[in-house]
Amino acid sequence: MPAPKLIGVASEASWYGLPYGVLVTAATWAAQGYRVLVVDAEPADLALTSLAHAQPQRGDDAPFVELLRDRGARPGAVVVTETLGAALHKDLSAGLVAVVPAYDEMPSRRPVAPGASLVTSVRERLQRVELDGRVADLVLVSLPPLDTPFGVAVAANLLDVLVLITSAKGPSLRRTQRSLAELGAFRGEAMPVHLCERMGAKGRDAEADNAAWLHHLKALPELTFYDLTPADFRALPGAAPLLADFTRLAHHLRAQHDLLHPDPKARVQEAQAQRDPARLLDGFGQLLLDNKDEALEFYRKTMAVVEGSRVAVVQAVRAVAESPVCDVNNLAYVFRYAIQKFRLSEPDPLAALMDQHGHTLLAALRAGEIREAHERVLIDVADARLHHAWLLRQNGQPTGDMELVAERLLMEAGETVVKAGDALRMALALGTHARLAEHGRNLELAQDLLKLAMADGAEPELARRHALDVLWDVVQATKDDEVAAAHKRLAESVLRESPGYAHANLIVAYHRLGDNQTALEHFGHLFVVDRKAFFQVAKSPAFAGFFDGIGTPDYFNSAQKKGDL
Repeated sequence: MPAPKLIGVASEASWYGLPYGVLVTAATWAAQGYRVLVVDAEPADLALTSLAHAQPQRGDDAPFVELLRDRGARPGAVVVTETLGAALHKDLSAGLVAVVPAYDEMPSRRPVAPGASLVTSVRERLQRVELDGRVADLVLVSLPPLDTPFGVAVAANLLDVLVLITSAKGPSLRRTQRSLAELGAFRGEAMPVHLCERMGAKGRDAEADNAAWLHHLKALPELTFYDLTPADFRALPGAAPLLADFTRLAHHLRAQHDLLHPDPKARVQEAQAQRDPARLLDGFGQLLLDNKDEALEFYRKTMAVVEGSRVAVVQAVRAVAESPVCDVNNLAYVFRYAIQKFRLSEPDPLAALMDQHGHTLLAALRAGEIREAHERVLIDVADARLHHAWLLRQNGQPTGDMELVAERLLMEAGETVVKAGDALRMALALGTHARLAEHGRNLELAQDLLKLAMADGAEPELARRHALDVLWDVVQATKDDEVAAAHKRLAESVLRESPGYAHANLIVAYHRLGDNQTALEHFGHLFVVDRKAFFQVAKSPAFAGFFDGIGTPDYFNSAQKKGDL
C-alpha cells in the first residue's frame, strides 16, 4: 500500500468557514470507506481542535504544534467519526475520521515559520499514523492562511496537493499570486494547486470575476464556495451550500488525483475496468493481507472467470508471489488459472513473467514444498515455458532448449496423471507444444489423455472440443492432410452438440482447403447459432487472414490452400 497523500486546504486570508469545510470533505470520503486523518495545522483557530478535545478518549501523543518542536514525538489522532456522523446525520461507519489537534493549550500567537527538514519530518510521521490498525488512506490538512509565513512554510514541505481558496477581488488575487510565488520558492519544485473562489452572498459576476482571475493568476477557478461560517460543527447541517461545495470538492479531488479506493475489492474492480496493472497489484495484495482465503476465493470467482483479463490474473499471481502471507502452494493455485488465459494467437510479454513464476514453482516442487497436485504443477509450468518460447520466436529471438524442457515436464506429468482436469489440460499443452516444435509425435498421447479424461468423468462434449483444438494445432504444425481430414470430420460430427464450436472449426477447415464459399457459409451459421462466438472469432488474431483477398475473383477459387491462416 503506498503512503497516503497529504492534501491541504488553505485560504489566502483567514476564513472561519474553512475548517468546517475540511470536516465535510473528510466526512464525504469516510462515507465512501476511506480512513481519513484530519490535521489541524492552524493554531489560531478553535474549530477542529475543539472537536478533538471534546472527545472522551484521547491519548498522550503530540498535537501538531508539538510535532514541530520535537522530532521524536508521535502524532496524537483522536477519532471523531461517531460525533461527526451524528452532527451531519450521515452514516460514516464504512470509514473513519480522526483529528490531530493543533495544540493542547492554545498558544498566544502562531509559531515561527519552521524549517523544511522539520516539516518533512512531520510529514513522514503523519504518513505512518494508523487508524483502526491500518495506515490512513488520506491525510487532509487544514492550513493557516497563506498570507502568513507560517502557512507558506508548512504548506510548502508538508503537502502533495494544495487547495487554495480566495475571493475574486484584486487585493485577494494579488496576495494569492504572491503566496504561490513564495510557495514555489520554499518548495523548490512544482506542486499541484487547485484554485477555488470564495463568493459573497451576491454570487459571482462571471465576466468581471473571470477577467480578474485571468489578469492576476492567468487561470480560472476550478470550483466556487459560498462564504458561509457556521457557529460550530453541529450547525453544519444548516449550512447547505457549504455542505454541497465541500462535498463536491471531495469528489473533484478523488477524480483529479485518481485516489485509490479504500475497499481493496473495489480497487481491483476499478483497476480491471481501467486495465491498470499497478492498481491491480496493490488492490489484490491488500486483499491478501486482509484475508488470504477470502482473497483467493475472490480471485477464482471474479478475476479468473472467462471474461476476466489476462493482465488481472497475472498481477494477482505476482501479488501472491510477493505477499508475506502466501506460500508456493498458494502460488500454484493462482498460477493454474492464470496460465489458461494465454493463447498462441496472442503472444504476450506477460508470458515471460509467468515463466519466471514457473521456475519458482518447479524449484519448490523439486524441494518437496508443493503439497499436492504435482502433475498439474508440471503441466502448468510446461505450458508457461511454451508460451514464453512462442513469444521469443515471434520476436525473432532464440528459444534454446525451452521446447524440449517443456516436453520433458509434460512426459513426467503423463506418467502419473489420472484426474480428468489434469488430462484435459495436458492434452491442450501437447497441442501447444506441437505448434512450437512443428511435429505431431505426441498426438496419440494427447488423444489417449482425452479418453482418460472421459473415463474419469469429463463431459464428452468438452473432451471433443479439446480434441478439435489439439487436432487443429497439429494441422498447423505439420500441414498433415490426414490429420486435417480427421479434424474436419470431428467438427462435422459435433454440429448438433456444439454448433458454435463446430462452425468455428469448419471455417478454418474449409478455408485451408480453399473452399471459402463454404467457409463463409459456416461463418454465417455461426452468427445465427452463437452470436458471442461469432464476434470472438471475428476479433481473434487466429482468423486474421480469413478475409484476405475477398472481393477478388481468386477468393472463391477451389485451389487447395495449406498452412496457417
